[in-house]
Amino acid sequence: MRADPAPRADPLIRCAVAGDGGPCESVYLGFGLATRHGLGEGRLPLDALAMVLVAARRREQLGAARVVHLIADRHALYNGFATRRDVDRRARMLAAELRELAAALGLGPYEVVLASEIEDRLHPRLMGEAWARCPDLYAARQAADVEWARRRWGAGVKVGWSMSGDVAATGGRDEPYFDRVHRSIFGGELAAVYTAPGRALDPARPRCSPYTLLPGQPRLTFSSDADAIRVHCASASMRRHLAPICDRGLEQLGVAVDGALADRLDVLLAHLPGRASGAARAVAA
Repeated sequence: MRADPAPRADPLIRCAVAGDGGPCESVYLGFGLATRHGLGEGRLPLDALAMVLVAARRREQLGAARVVHLIADRHALYNGFATRRDVDRRARMLAAELRELAAALGLGPYEVVLASEIEDRLHPRLMGEAWARCPDLYAARQAADVEWARRRWGAGVKVGWSMSGDVAATGGRDEPYFDRVHRSIFGGELAAVYTAPGRALDPARPRCSPYTLLPGQPRLTFSSDADAIRVHCASASMRRHLAPICDRGLEQLGVAVDGALADRLDVLLAHLPGRASGAARAVAA
């Protein structure tokens, strides 16, 4: 199949970059475990669902064989505050949650891959090539991951997120920046679609990574109860952010729900594994 250079109108897609029309056997996305502010908990925020659902829909639209979802666990060690033991534990938690979520949503072929478990001589060769050409070692590793997914899995589309919504913006370290690094090193043009950033009830830092939940960060998760949902839905900006994610999730589940967003979110989470399995994961951790 060939990658579609212009994704159909999708309220979860903020901006897009047209590809070069190369083959698309897989749709690729990656989740990290840390930000510059700290190591995440290893649990998914609810709004991480946007990227997952966009990837699944693009796979269906393009007739691709699978979604390949990389957990960038070794990447977290670039931060001095992250230990290998803590990173490994959180990576296992996140992988388990993603696999449960993909199964519950019926997303079809969905491969969750830990970077630390890649046993492919192509991958370190690509990292060496990227490091030799880019002084930003973290961005170079990201570029090598994307190129590995393209060569090994036939990835023709990448799903990411954009803080500004401007794929040409030179500042920041969201995924349009990393994708520009990839193109500068390896050439070609991988099609990319970007969701909005995550959102927290934090007036000092309301926009954030959609998939990294920092300790104490006020965000909904898949184990949030009705009270937490009501608190978040009291914010108009949060309602605007969460409504299309919730409605796409319910659509994917084939569940029709009327009523206020808080009620729809409660139904969505009741159909997903987070509330039942979140406590068990926390105990195991």
